[in-house]
This record gives sequence, structure tokens and C-alpha cells, in this order.
Amino acid sequence: MVITFQINNSYTYCQGTLEELEIVKQTCSHPIKRFVSVYQDDYGNRIRSAQYKKLPPSQKSQYHLETEHVIQIYSYYHDTYNSIPTGWMSTVLKNLKDIQFNIQDKRNKPTLMPISDSLPTLRDYQLVAIEKALKSERGIIKHPTGSGKTFLICRILSSLGLTSMIMVPNLILLDQTIGVFSEYLDENLIGKIGDGDWNIKKFTVATPQTLWSRREKTETKLFLDSINLFICDEAHKINKSEEYKFNTNYSILMKCRNAFYRYGMTATPGKPETLQRKLLEASTGPVIDDIEVQKLIDQGYLTDAKIMIKKIDIAGNFKNWRQAYEDGILNNENRNKAIKMFAEYYAKQGKSVLIIVDEIEQHADKFGFDNWGTLTGLTKRNERQLIIEEFKNKNTKIMVSTVLSEGFDFRGLDVVIMAAGKKSDKKTCQRIGRALRKEVGKQEAVIIDFYDGGKYLKKHSDMRIETYKELGFKLEFI
Repeated sequence: MVITFQINNSYTYCQGTLEELEIVKQTCSHPIKRFVSVYQDDYGNRIRSAQYKKLPPSQKSQYHLETEHVIQIYSYYHDTYNSIPTGWMSTVLKNLKDIQFNIQDKRNKPTLMPISDSLPTLRDYQLVAIEKALKSERGIIKHPTGSGKTFLICRILSSLGLTSMIMVPNLILLDQTIGVFSEYLDENLIGKIGDGDWNIKKFTVATPQTLWSRREKTETKLFLDSINLFICDEAHKINKSEEYKFNTNYSILMKCRNAFYRYGMTATPGKPETLQRKLLEASTGPVIDDIEVQKLIDQGYLTDAKIMIKKIDIAGNFKNWRQAYEDGILNNENRNKAIKMFAEYYAKQGKSVLIIVDEIEQHADKFGFDNWGTLTGLTKRNERQLIIEEFKNKNTKIMVSTVLSEGFDFRGLDVVIMAAGKKSDKKTCQRIGRALRKEVGKQEAVIIDFYDGGKYLKKHSDMRIETYKELGFKLEFI
């Protein structure tokens, strides 16, 4: 038996017998968790959401919301085209065992056109990562938040000099990245897609939201076809959770069919067995460079963190996670008072305090601050820039935000209060990283989290604490 693989930039096409192709298909399958809402009364009777919606109000009051999950196996093997994501080729070949195969590389490697940049002298670990990236031609660079990934991107762009797309997840990072590029590269080469702009240049910084909203337009298809190099910053956002097959980030990257060079930049690519990691590798390839946060702290490139965990007692039994979150996080008077106390204590010392929440309208107003700022994804551009500048200049000491946990570069950030709760290890890492950047006079970063009680919240607190320990930080319970 012999399988033939025709490798292209995004997808590889397979030729072989049905038996052989079934082996490939199984290798490219993954279990997907589907969370299903059900409603249950006090007698254990359960009904689906569709049935519940049809009930009169008097009967609805007899039911409470429960969730259950169903496991489905989803294959990323495309039956119509007999294709698989090219990033999975190494994994597929390992699983063929005794089956012979031929590889036909159909990719066209573009001619490099290096340009100059005005970057400062890069650190040793950055130079190592760049060398690996250029040699590997695709892959994931796993570097901690604050390690200087934007400088890495700049040097890769100048070294290759190809028509490039740099995809960033939000408008704050869009403006920030363009600002850095314009300082160290020829600003006439920097384009922007997002926040109402469509300005394509050799190096175009783009948000997936704008690209996806215009995906059917001819200009978008031509733009994606023109890309020889893409770099996905904060690349862990390739997948929301194990519940989702993929999202718009993955779909956009896979549409870059002429992108020979492909890189993902992230501190948290996910564990090898997770869907997040597999989808990232599918679009970019495997991890090619990895450096731990503690190593950069030991070398003096990042600030060490003091992590304090405040225990919060919660009374009552919650029927579901949402009720637990509303009563134990959003509307928990003792917890919100503690957040206010910590924030004002450090603000009076002249320190900048970032409070991270997930639901700003339901949560932020409960803190009762006199002088503070808020920032969400809906904040308009001019207002957003002004709010951020006021915070960086420490005219505003306390900031409450849903969006500053990713891509926010402020070396003077002193304190992060993790008010949002929840369990995500990648969000936990990103949020810690906001305060680890070095700054003159900054001795340490302070991270304040909460050990919440109750069936649902305690489990999430335990998972965040485990993430802190895995990163090598010492914890102080207060």
C-alpha cells in the first residue's frame, strides 16, 4: 500500500485506497465537547431548551437550568477533496507505521526581498527564535507575555521582505502593533485593516473581525491570495474552547493559500492533546521555540510576581454555574469590597492598578470607585486612546477592563486584580503577563486573585492556582 501526499501551503491532498485514507482520516479526528442546556424540575424530570421555551410562565418556574455535555468525534479530513491541514503532516506520517508513502511538494517558495530595520540589539533568546523561524519556515513561537514578541515579528518581516499579514485579535493591539512597526520599519510599508480602515501595504496588520465580515468581497479574497507570509499574534485564540470546532481566526489563516511562511506567536499554545493546540498546529505547524517565564525572570528580562490569594467564603448551594457566577462573583458584596480595598490601597501608593473583569456593566459599577477608568471592546477609537494614555501617565490610577488582558503593553503596570474568576489557563497566563514587563524603579508585580467557595467556583479557583504553580510562582494566601 502506498499513499501519495501532494503538499500545498494550507492543505495537503491525499491519494490512496479507501482503507489507507481511513487511517489518515482517523489521525485527523478529534473529540468535540458539546454543552447542551437542559431544564429539570424538583422531581428529576428533564426537558430540552426547545420544550422549555414553549411552556407557559407558570410551568417554567418549576424548572431550573442544568447543563450536560456530549462528546462528538469530528474529522478535519475533507472527504470531497481528500485533504488534510498541511500543519498536521508530521503527525499523520508518524501514524502510518508500515504503510509506504510518497510526498509531492507542490508549494512555490517565494523569492526573499530583505529590507533594513532600525530595531535595537535583540536579546540572545530572540535571535535564537528568529533563526529557528527562518530555518523552519513555519511553526509556533512560544514566548511569555512581555518577552518582546513584536520585535521578533519586526525582524522576521525585515528578514523575509515578503507581502505579509500580521493578524492581531483586538483594536488595542492593532494600534499598538502598527505603532511599533512604524517606529522600526519604513512606515510607508505598514498597512491597516480594522477599526474602519482598509489600507493594504507590504506589511498589513489586520483584525480577524474585519476580515471575516468582508470575507465574501473580491478585495478580501485577493488580499488573502496575495499573502506570502502570515504571522498570527496571540495565536492561542485560534480556538475558543474544546466545545468549538474552530473559529474565524483558523478559517482566515487557512484561506491564505499562497502563504508559504506561517508563524503563530503565543505564550499559551495549549497542551498537545487539546483542540486549541491541534488547530494552531494545523494552520502554522508545530512549536519551534519555547522559553519559560521563570527563565526570563532569572535573566532579569521580566519582573518577578508576588501572587496573593484572598479566600472568599460563599454561602448557599448553587443550582448551576451561571447562578454561582452571578451570586459568587458579580454580586458578591464581600468580594467586591475586597477588590475595592486592594485597588485603593495600591492606588494611594501611586501604583497603577488593572482590574480584569469579564462583564463590565454587571460588575464594574459595584466597586464604587471615585476616580477610575473603564475600557471595553466597544469603546470608540479616540476615547480608547485617551483612556489608555491617562492610565499609562498615571493620571488614572485604577482601570477596570474586559480587553486589557491581551496585547496591552504598559511597562509601568504595577498591580493586576483578577476579578473575573473562571478557569482558563491561557487567560490566567495572559493576565499575569500584563504586569511582568520591566520598568525602572519597579521591584515586583503584584497579582491578586481570589479563592472562591462553592461547587463551581472553587474548582475554577483550584485550576488558576495550579496554573500559577506551573509557571513557578510562589503563592501567599491571605
